[in-house]
Amino acid sequence: MSNLKKILMVGIALGLLIPVGFSQEASWPQGFSVAFALTELADNFGLGLSVQTPFLFSVVGVRAEAQVYWLNAPNSPELWYPFLVARLGLASFSFMLAEVIRVYGYGGVEIIFPGLWTDYIDNEPFRFGGWGGFGLEIFFVPNGCYYLEIGSTGSPAQTRFEPRFYRNGFQTLVGLRYYF
Repeated sequence: MSNLKKILMVGIALGLLIPVGFSQEASWPQGFSVAFALTELADNFGLGLSVQTPFLFSVVGVRAEAQVYWLNAPNSPELWYPFLVARLGLASFSFMLAEVIRVYGYGGVEIIFPGLWTDYIDNEPFRFGGWGGFGLEIFFVPNGCYYLEIGSTGSPAQTRFEPRFYRNGFQTLVGLRYYF
């Protein structure tokens, strides 16, 4: 099959699927939302809270998050050291699949505050970074869902006593989100 035929077939499929998805738009949860999450990055455990604006253009939400992490430091006087991460970003959502599942992509900037509770982690008072990935919402009630996000985070945040970056790498996040 030639490339032109393949492109034409994909275009026709998208042309048929996108209007079907947008015709169901009124039943999608699109309002203000709050979420709680458990997360892991670079062997560090975290808890997070987030809020998201009502969708703009029916597909994009502005997201603000605060996460508390515990740095895993096995060779130090204490095993875990807390630090705070504040994030701001965008999430772009698909239409609902089977009226139960929705996929999305997300990304943004973050500020890490390693010295808020301890001076062990980092010499800097704060660090900047970026984050992004993909998510999946599974609705168990009309406005509530479980969600799973996988992605990555990158920053120059390096621990003070060992040459290890503590805010770089693959990140997983699971949680509950509720739309109002």
